[in-house]
Amino acid sequence: MALRRPPTRVELKADDIDEYTKIIREKEMSMEDPMAMQHGEAGRSSGADGGRMKRSNMTPGAKKSSAAQRIGIGRQR
Repeated sequence: MALRRPPTRVELKADDIDEYTKIIREKEMSMEDPMAMQHGEAGRSSGADGGRMKRSNMTPGAKKSSAAQRIGIGRQR
């Protein structure tokens, strides 16, 4: 018979969710194209997708690069 530990409980509060969305928004703003800001384009789409449509139009290499940045590893070429 194997011993089993009780599951870990992580409490999630509304403040934590607000902080998370703020950090994500700041990251997206810092990764946006600077030329788009000069031309007066909106920073995020106001649609129901929450600005994710722009990310889906990225090239596969750009997606891999941004994924590597998110998890903290540098891509070596």
